[in-house]
Amino acid sequence: KKKLKCYGNFNADDGSNAALEQFAYFYPTQIWKQVDTRRDYSQSLGGQVGVDYQASKTTAIGISYNGTTAKPDIKENIIAPIYDISQKLDYKIITNANNDRRNHSNAINIHLKQLLDSIGRQGVIDGDWFTYANNNQRTYASTNYFANGQISPNSYAQFFSASKQRINLYTLKADVELPFKIVSFAVGGKLSFINTDNDVSHFQLLNNNYQLDPTQTNQFNYTENIQALYTSASKKIKKWDCQVGLRAEFTETKGVSIANNQINTTSYLELFPTVFATYIKDNKNTFSINFGRRINRPYYDRLNPFRWYLSPYAYVEGNPFLRPSFSNNIELAYTYNSFFTTALSFCKETDRSDQVTFTEGGSNIQATRVQNFLTNYSYQLSNSVVFNTLKWLESTNKLQVYYQIFNSSLPQTPARVQGWSAYVATNNQIMFNQEKTLLGDVNFWYQFPTVESLFSLKSMYSLDIGLKVIMNKKIQIALNATDILKSSQVDAQGVVNQINQQIVNYYDSRQVRISINYKFGNSKIKQDEYHLGNEDERNRLN
Repeated sequence: KKKLKCYGNFNADDGSNAALEQFAYFYPTQIWKQVDTRRDYSQSLGGQVGVDYQASKTTAIGISYNGTTAKPDIKENIIAPIYDISQKLDYKIITNANNDRRNHSNAINIHLKQLLDSIGRQGVIDGDWFTYANNNQRTYASTNYFANGQISPNSYAQFFSASKQRINLYTLKADVELPFKIVSFAVGGKLSFINTDNDVSHFQLLNNNYQLDPTQTNQFNYTENIQALYTSASKKIKKWDCQVGLRAEFTETKGVSIANNQINTTSYLELFPTVFATYIKDNKNTFSINFGRRINRPYYDRLNPFRWYLSPYAYVEGNPFLRPSFSNNIELAYTYNSFFTTALSFCKETDRSDQVTFTEGGSNIQATRVQNFLTNYSYQLSNSVVFNTLKWLESTNKLQVYYQIFNSSLPQTPARVQGWSAYVATNNQIMFNQEKTLLGDVNFWYQFPTVESLFSLKSMYSLDIGLKVIMNKKIQIALNATDILKSSQVDAQGVVNQINQQIVNYYDSRQVRISINYKFGNSKIKQDEYHLGNEDERNRLN
């Protein structure tokens, strides 16, 4: 009303998904398999409130709050049969695990938008505070069984693991747009201060009491401070549209491991140039080229050293000393009449991180850790075709052909994994009447066999269909079915320490969903759109 605008939203979620993860490790004298049947729960509440105030014709200020609380518990039944080399069952390990997880977040944004003149020069300042807390308690118990089904004496073991992670994030971001007749400039700066505290502990039940395992108990503190300055310039010259930019980031990090009395500090200055150029030959032909250098910082959960035990012999843990990766990307593209687009691109990524399950012939331990060890080269030809000449059909079709090379610096892994692959997809919307109030969707994608990191992946695909009814332009009812054929299953094979590994995972993507959308009230009221100053940092929550 008048100069004041208020907005808010609320959301709640309660449900669960079934995930199935299967692993196999082919040792010289044994074959270890593992079937993890999971139930992933999603219980959460969240909401946002905000106020925008138009102080004058040229000045607008606002403040918003966003909060969430969630209880994403996990229950697991893990069966690990162990076979001899002739595929005869020796024994099996059965583990039941319950994960009591709680997390909540709070975020406050204060923003100021100031118009400097009437031709589009303006400045925007964002100040953001974000905090995230994650508590994870995992209780798991394992029992060994002989091949005949009898319990192995004294094999029962029960454990308890706990992890507390606290993240505090402060950012201040300022941007100025300065359009001139000759050239348009944009300049800005950003300060980010990130503090992460991790507290992990592990206990074993002995004589009806949980006893602390000091070798798996640790506190880890991580700070990351980033100062960034950036600028860009854009110019239209006849049929050319050009833009160049440069971002400079100075980063300081410090990781302190209390139990190991280990301190790691780093500081580095990196430059990230970007270049975009588009040549519009005529109304039907457009050519473009772009280049950019980027940084990819690790997710916060991968920095958490908490160990997630699947059995007394298998666990997954984070790496608090992960480093970011850097990539250089270049692309040439051509578009004809907004109908056909083809693009040739190349990307090189250095210091890339990924999970590795370390196995040894003389040990039964399967330790999965995150490491920086990959250099990736990717060559890709992408094509898309849009069909909209028929009144009853809109169809977008894609074909990507690419070649990837992964070079590894870990001596336990192959030095190079490489191969060709392709991806095809078609997305189709069908109009069943002239008023376009009864619509159908048929979407399909197919991923050919490919390589990723250390693994060779088999082909996978998915078929989705949907139906939508629109009534009075205010009510929409939609019915969608995804992965109808239950075919988006990951099937991967790799080698570590000359031991073959196989992974087959399916994450419950075959679903049927009905949704109802009803719009009411004054449709002319629109919320101002703006980007938070800490989006990049918050996206690292994964």
